[in-house]
Amino acid sequence: MLCLSGIVVPALLLVLSGCASLGKKPSPAMRASFAGSPHYDATRGIFVNLPEPVLDSFWIANRTRFRAGVNVSYNGPPPGFALPVVKPDLAAFTAGDSGLKAIWIGHSSLLLRVDSATILLDPVFGRASPLAFYAYPRFQPPPFTRAEMPPVDFIVISHEHYDHLEYATVKHFAKTNTTFVVPLGLDAHLRHWGVKPENIVVRDWWESATLKGVTFTATPAFHSSGRRRRDENLTQWASWVIRSPRHAVYFSGDTGYGSHFRMIGDRFGPFDVVFLETGQYSRAWRSHLQPHHWPAVMKELKSENWLPIHWGVFSFAPHDWDEPIRAADSLAREHGLNLLTPRIGEAVDLENPPAFTSWWINEESGD
Repeated sequence: MLCLSGIVVPALLLVLSGCASLGKKPSPAMRASFAGSPHYDATRGIFVNLPEPVLDSFWIANRTRFRAGVNVSYNGPPPGFALPVVKPDLAAFTAGDSGLKAIWIGHSSLLLRVDSATILLDPVFGRASPLAFYAYPRFQPPPFTRAEMPPVDFIVISHEHYDHLEYATVKHFAKTNTTFVVPLGLDAHLRHWGVKPENIVVRDWWESATLKGVTFTATPAFHSSGRRRRDENLTQWASWVIRSPRHAVYFSGDTGYGSHFRMIGDRFGPFDVVFLETGQYSRAWRSHLQPHHWPAVMKELKSENWLPIHWGVFSFAPHDWDEPIRAADSLAREHGLNLLTPRIGEAVDLENPPAFTSWWINEESGD
């Protein structure tokens, strides 16, 4: 029995943890409150995107093939070597009024210092799946743990997919005074996982909240939501504009191309830096940016400083792990954009960014 319990009990704990990570669907009362949002279809009970984005001729010509799932049945292989990581001095990073700095934690996770505020964006430190033994392992560990982090003022979440909203991270910060800033409906998950209601700020697209001198504005994205299945769309997805009196940044979250970029750029641009989804794409997927979109998006957002996110930790798409950064490097040179490519964990002064090396090239293997 000792041997049996040694097997069954850990397995049961894994399953229970996976069930807990599913979160909580918005209650009927909460869903009724969404009816006031112009971005909610009360008849179907789901959130919706803005009108469909402009389709390029390639997608139109191949619409039937792509909807049938052609060329989307595999994920690219992970790197055959460990990516270089910097162990940051987090105490120095969060000391005083430190301007505008960022640490890329990997994928879409970032730690920001905006003046005197410490902000986490879509923090994920583990796998991108509800069960620890099921699918989507990370091929690269984070540069530091949750426990090593100094106090965090705000956590901003773009949407509820597992590679952006992590149960264990929410549970960790629910014990602190961190304020969560989220789109409509995500507060159902947070409350279920123990976050105090007074530590949750919820905003619809184009709505803002000013906290500790920093203004957070939820802005549109072309995407979807769902933790039990894709495209459930019971909660909202968003990109975010984060502004202080001296600085302005844009965080894309996950999004396909659409008219929202020009709208955001016209209302809030220019930006000191854009954290732009640059990876995990297929030409069959409308809800993620394609490489040829990236320079156009940067132009519409009125920014030259581009820090690629949504790559470097997981392989979700039918391309090699380093294809996004190679394509971004080439396109940035072609279009005169300043591509910021810090190593995972490297603290970057975004007011005076340094020159970066092509660290993703494994010199030992010649790749």
